[in-house]
Amino acid sequence: MTTPAPGPVPPPPGAGYAVPYSAYPPGHPLAPAVAPNGMRLAEFGDRLVAYLIDSLILGAISMAVFIPVLVAFVAATFDSTGSAEEAGTFLLGMLCLEAVLLLFQLALMYGYFVTYQVRKGQTVGKRVMKIKIVPLDPAAQLAPRLYQRRFVAGPLAAIIPGYGMLDGLWQLWDKPFRQCLHDRFAGTVVVKLPPG
Repeated sequence: MTTPAPGPVPPPPGAGYAVPYSAYPPGHPLAPAVAPNGMRLAEFGDRLVAYLIDSLILGAISMAVFIPVLVAFVAATFDSTGSAEEAGTFLLGMLCLEAVLLLFQLALMYGYFVTYQVRKGQTVGKRVMKIKIVPLDPAAQLAPRLYQRRFVAGPLAAIIPGYGMLDGLWQLWDKPFRQCLHDRFAGTVVVKLPPG
Protein backbone atom coordinates (compact mmCIF):
# COMPACT_ATOMS: atom_id res chain seq x y z
CA MET A 1 0.00 0.00 0.00
CA THR A 2 1.44 3.34 -1.06
CA THR A 3 0.96 6.62 0.71
CA PRO A 4 -0.63 9.40 -1.34
CA ALA A 5 1.62 12.19 -2.53
CA PRO A 6 1.36 15.26 -0.31
CA GLY A 7 -0.72 18.13 -1.68
CA PRO A 8 0.51 21.69 -2.01
CA VAL A 9 1.75 23.19 1.21
CA PRO A 10 0.28 26.60 2.05
CA PRO A 11 2.76 29.38 2.77
CA PRO A 12 3.57 30.16 6.38
CA PRO A 13 1.68 33.10 7.95
CA GLY A 14 3.31 36.43 7.22
CA ALA A 15 5.31 35.08 4.27
CA GLY A 16 4.74 38.38 2.42
CA TYR A 17 3.18 37.01 -0.75
CA ALA A 18 2.20 39.74 -3.23
CA VAL A 19 -0.77 37.75 -4.51
CA PRO A 20 -3.31 35.56 -2.72
CA TYR A 21 -2.12 31.98 -2.33
CA SER A 22 -3.77 29.33 -4.48
CA ALA A 23 -3.55 25.59 -3.87
CA TYR A 24 -3.61 25.09 -7.65
CA PRO A 25 -0.58 25.68 -9.87
CA PRO A 26 -0.83 28.27 -12.68
CA GLY A 27 -2.59 26.86 -15.71
CA HIS A 28 -4.72 24.43 -13.68
CA PRO A 29 -8.43 24.75 -14.60
CA LEU A 30 -9.32 25.65 -11.00
CA ALA A 31 -6.45 28.10 -10.51
CA PRO A 32 -7.54 31.74 -10.27
CA ALA A 33 -7.02 33.81 -13.41
CA VAL A 34 -4.00 36.07 -13.06
CA ALA A 35 -2.71 39.17 -14.80
CA PRO A 36 0.73 39.18 -16.47
CA ASN A 37 2.16 40.69 -13.26
CA GLY A 38 0.95 37.63 -11.30
CA MET A 39 -1.86 39.37 -9.41
CA ARG A 40 -5.30 37.77 -9.34
CA LEU A 41 -7.75 39.25 -11.87
CA ALA A 42 -10.84 41.03 -10.54
CA GLU A 43 -14.09 39.10 -10.82
CA PHE A 44 -17.06 40.38 -12.84
CA GLY A 45 -19.11 40.91 -9.64
CA ASP A 46 -16.40 43.05 -8.03
CA ARG A 47 -16.13 45.23 -11.12
CA LEU A 48 -19.92 45.54 -11.43
CA VAL A 49 -20.37 46.62 -7.80
CA ALA A 50 -17.49 49.14 -8.14
CA TYR A 51 -19.15 50.53 -11.29
CA LEU A 52 -22.51 50.84 -9.50
CA ILE A 53 -20.91 52.66 -6.54
CA ASP A 54 -19.13 55.07 -8.91
CA SER A 55 -22.36 55.61 -10.87
CA LEU A 56 -24.26 56.46 -7.67
CA ILE A 57 -21.59 58.99 -6.67
CA LEU A 58 -21.57 60.65 -10.10
CA GLY A 59 -25.37 60.57 -10.25
CA ALA A 60 -25.70 62.23 -6.84
CA ILE A 61 -23.26 65.01 -7.80
CA SER A 62 -25.02 65.54 -11.12
CA MET A 63 -28.47 65.73 -9.53
CA ALA A 64 -27.19 68.16 -6.88
CA VAL A 65 -26.26 70.50 -9.74
CA PHE A 66 -28.95 69.69 -12.33
CA ILE A 67 -32.08 70.01 -10.18
CA PRO A 68 -31.42 73.52 -8.78
CA VAL A 69 -30.33 74.78 -12.23
CA LEU A 70 -33.45 73.38 -13.93
CA VAL A 71 -35.76 74.71 -11.22
CA ALA A 72 -34.18 78.19 -11.45
CA PHE A 73 -34.43 78.15 -15.26
CA VAL A 74 -38.10 77.11 -15.29
CA ALA A 75 -38.97 79.64 -12.55
CA ALA A 76 -37.25 82.46 -14.45
CA THR A 77 -38.89 81.49 -17.74
CA PHE A 78 -42.47 81.19 -16.48
CA ASP A 79 -42.54 84.51 -14.62
CA SER A 80 -44.37 86.12 -17.55
CA THR A 81 -47.66 85.37 -19.33
CA GLY A 82 -46.30 82.59 -21.59
CA SER A 83 -47.08 83.68 -25.17
CA ALA A 84 -46.14 81.61 -28.26
CA GLU A 85 -42.99 83.70 -28.78
CA GLU A 86 -41.85 82.95 -25.24
CA ALA A 87 -42.53 79.24 -25.75
CA GLY A 88 -39.96 79.26 -28.57
CA THR A 89 -37.52 81.10 -26.34
CA PHE A 90 -38.13 78.55 -23.60
CA LEU A 91 -37.43 75.64 -25.98
CA LEU A 92 -34.21 77.24 -27.26
CA GLY A 93 -33.13 78.05 -23.70
CA MET A 94 -33.88 74.48 -22.61
CA LEU A 95 -31.75 73.05 -25.45
CA CYS A 96 -28.85 75.37 -24.55
CA LEU A 97 -29.18 74.44 -20.88
CA GLU A 98 -29.13 70.71 -21.73
CA ALA A 99 -25.97 71.22 -23.81
CA VAL A 100 -24.28 73.02 -20.89
CA LEU A 101 -25.35 70.29 -18.45
CA LEU A 102 -24.06 67.60 -20.84
CA LEU A 103 -20.67 69.34 -20.98
CA PHE A 104 -20.69 69.56 -17.17
CA GLN A 105 -21.46 65.82 -16.98
CA LEU A 106 -18.58 64.97 -19.35
CA ALA A 107 -16.18 67.18 -17.38
CA LEU A 108 -17.33 65.56 -14.13
CA MET A 109 -16.81 62.05 -15.54
CA TYR A 110 -13.36 62.98 -16.87
CA GLY A 111 -12.42 64.46 -13.51
CA TYR A 112 -13.58 61.33 -11.68
CA PHE A 113 -12.39 58.56 -14.01
CA VAL A 114 -9.13 60.22 -15.08
CA THR A 115 -7.93 63.04 -12.80
CA TYR A 116 -9.14 61.48 -9.52
CA GLN A 117 -7.73 58.05 -10.40
CA VAL A 118 -4.37 59.53 -11.43
CA ARG A 119 -4.15 61.22 -8.01
CA LYS A 120 -5.67 58.48 -5.83
CA GLY A 121 -4.92 55.34 -7.84
CA GLN A 122 -8.54 54.12 -7.71
CA THR A 123 -12.09 55.40 -7.85
CA VAL A 124 -14.13 55.17 -4.66
CA GLY A 125 -15.93 52.09 -6.02
CA LYS A 126 -12.67 50.34 -6.83
CA ARG A 127 -11.29 51.19 -3.39
CA VAL A 128 -14.38 49.73 -1.68
CA MET A 129 -14.16 46.54 -3.76
CA LYS A 130 -10.34 46.36 -3.38
CA ILE A 131 -9.65 46.26 -7.11
CA LYS A 132 -7.22 48.32 -9.15
CA ILE A 133 -6.27 49.10 -12.74
CA VAL A 134 -2.77 48.01 -13.77
CA PRO A 135 -0.99 48.07 -17.15
CA LEU A 136 -1.18 44.84 -19.14
CA ASP A 137 2.59 45.05 -19.58
CA PRO A 138 4.09 44.46 -16.11
CA ALA A 139 7.12 46.61 -17.03
CA ALA A 140 4.96 49.63 -17.97
CA GLN A 141 3.95 52.46 -15.67
CA LEU A 142 0.29 53.40 -15.12
CA ALA A 143 0.56 56.76 -16.89
CA PRO A 144 -2.29 59.31 -17.12
CA ARG A 145 -2.64 58.52 -20.85
CA LEU A 146 -3.83 54.98 -19.99
CA TYR A 147 -6.64 56.44 -17.86
CA GLN A 148 -7.46 58.84 -20.71
CA ARG A 149 -7.61 56.00 -23.23
CA ARG A 150 -9.87 54.00 -20.89
CA PHE A 151 -12.14 57.04 -20.57
CA VAL A 152 -12.40 57.55 -24.33
CA ALA A 153 -13.19 53.88 -25.00
CA GLY A 154 -15.37 53.45 -21.89
CA PRO A 155 -17.58 56.15 -20.33
CA LEU A 156 -17.26 58.58 -23.26
CA ALA A 157 -17.99 55.96 -25.94
CA ALA A 158 -21.01 54.75 -23.92
CA ILE A 159 -23.09 57.47 -25.61
CA ILE A 160 -23.29 55.01 -28.55
CA PRO A 161 -26.48 52.97 -27.99
CA GLY A 162 -25.71 49.47 -26.70
CA TYR A 163 -21.95 50.03 -26.51
CA GLY A 164 -21.83 50.55 -22.74
CA MET A 165 -23.46 47.18 -22.07
CA LEU A 166 -21.28 45.38 -24.63
CA ASP A 167 -18.17 47.02 -23.16
CA GLY A 168 -19.00 45.92 -19.62
CA LEU A 169 -20.02 42.38 -20.56
CA TRP A 170 -17.01 41.80 -22.80
CA GLN A 171 -14.95 40.66 -19.80
CA LEU A 172 -17.19 37.60 -19.38
CA TRP A 173 -15.81 35.92 -22.50
CA ASP A 174 -12.48 37.71 -22.90
CA LYS A 175 -9.52 35.36 -22.47
CA PRO A 176 -7.10 35.22 -20.82
CA PHE A 177 -7.25 38.57 -18.94
CA ARG A 178 -11.00 39.33 -18.57
CA GLN A 179 -10.61 42.71 -20.24
CA CYS A 180 -13.48 45.00 -21.17
CA LEU A 181 -13.23 46.76 -24.53
CA HIS A 182 -11.89 49.88 -22.84
CA ASP A 183 -9.20 47.75 -21.14
CA ARG A 184 -8.16 46.32 -24.51
CA PHE A 185 -8.00 49.81 -26.04
CA ALA A 186 -5.91 51.19 -23.16
CA GLY A 187 -3.73 48.11 -22.57
CA THR A 188 -4.88 47.63 -18.97
CA VAL A 189 -6.31 44.91 -16.73
CA VAL A 190 -8.18 45.11 -13.42
CA VAL A 191 -6.75 43.10 -10.53
CA LYS A 192 -7.92 42.14 -7.06
CA LEU A 193 -5.71 43.59 -4.37
CA PRO A 194 -4.41 41.23 -1.67
CA PRO A 195 -6.17 41.52 1.69
CA GLY A 196 -4.74 43.86 4.28
